[in-house]
Amino acid sequence: MLALIFLGYTRIKLGEYVGLSSFQFLAFFRRLLIYTFLAIYLGQVIGLSTTEVTLMATIPMIASASFQAFIWGPVIDKTKQSVALIGYGELFAGFGHVLMFWLHKFYYNQGLIKESGFAIIGVLTLIEFGWSASNVGWVALIAEKTDSDERTKLYGNLSVIGGLGGIFGARIGGLYYDGGVGFSEGMLFYIAAGVMAISAGMIFLTNKNVKVPKDQSFGLSRAEKDPEENGIALLEDLPSSIKKAFIWFIIALIFINFGRNSVALIINLYLVDGGGFAATDKQIADYSNLWSGASLITGMSVWFGKDKISDGKLMLLGSIMSIIGLIWFTLASTFIWVLISATLLGSVYVLIQASSYGIVASIIPEEYRGRMFAYYNVTFFLSWGVGGTLINGPIADYLIKNGSSKANAYEFTFFVAAGIVFIGIAFLLGSYRLIGKLESIDQQPDDDRKLT
Repeated sequence: MLALIFLGYTRIKLGEYVGLSSFQFLAFFRRLLIYTFLAIYLGQVIGLSTTEVTLMATIPMIASASFQAFIWGPVIDKTKQSVALIGYGELFAGFGHVLMFWLHKFYYNQGLIKESGFAIIGVLTLIEFGWSASNVGWVALIAEKTDSDERTKLYGNLSVIGGLGGIFGARIGGLYYDGGVGFSEGMLFYIAAGVMAISAGMIFLTNKNVKVPKDQSFGLSRAEKDPEENGIALLEDLPSSIKKAFIWFIIALIFINFGRNSVALIINLYLVDGGGFAATDKQIADYSNLWSGASLITGMSVWFGKDKISDGKLMLLGSIMSIIGLIWFTLASTFIWVLISATLLGSVYVLIQASSYGIVASIIPEEYRGRMFAYYNVTFFLSWGVGGTLINGPIADYLIKNGSSKANAYEFTFFVAAGIVFIGIAFLLGSYRLIGKLESIDQQPDDDRKLT
């Protein structure tokens, strides 16, 4: 089966593919294992407000984005050691999750319930110093191992495997959450730590960094550049046309990602609220599994059908679907109907992740990958928390404080999120015009793939 899936990649060896796919399976497993229920735990069991719950993603993701942009991105560009950064980043995070449980348990046993919740948020932030190295290392490694016309297809392929991992992770999380016991007694933290250690081992055993051939992107080769300073190409040496196209596309990603992800934690609070759907642990796991299943199926569609539709069209389709999925929460009358949103948003995750990566990887010259991929990652990592903490969390808390039911307050934030995505689409269309100009002046005749 793996051999059949593996067919079609020019430079990836089968053993390397096994390592990449195993890592993706385990990464989605531990994400859905923890994050499917952690917001519910902090909100319902620990008693944090909506805005305080969103800090779970905001503060750690600010740390992650900062470390990626200012530390690990330059390290990747200088050393080309993406495998090492992935492996050691995962090991660091595994130890950190054990420490996080011990500190949480200490405060919890002292009767300092809210403080025990903030302990989780605090340690998650500290963990990001090392864990963020894994994030930027991963996107750089994919670029190193693939040709430009294979990247979106590989992302779709890996999304299928990640979807399977997410289904197993959410199911195990549902079994062990048990009204909060899975966190208060540590089982979920220990499982996640073990998975991270295995992930690191798989990457170290199956992949190694190799000298990367000249990238098929809109940019300059090393021979065309001025001598590099301290072994790192200077960002100011980038042609202005590349800078402008990249910046416009990043702005579009900021709005699209911040819109759809600003309610990522609020969604689960809405589902379990009595005025919403009063969802049980099993129903939350079912919602998460359907989300993962939709991402799996969409990943297969992207993988097999990528040659028939451009990255730009996939990106636009995903953005429009996210608006529909967000608004659908306010229209669904029963939990069964709300599962349509899970299907749409699970599909959107793959469409936007795969297509945006394909677009940005073709813009970035090889010698700038670490830093520019770090900026690209920032739009995803910050969106999970900052949008919730600065926009939709305070909006929900304000409405609740002024007499609105929690369910109605949460529903209003879905409309706000959809509006933010709509603004992002406007910037996206503008970025396509600039990318089109890059294509028209591209001097690499072996890459005639159209992005938009």
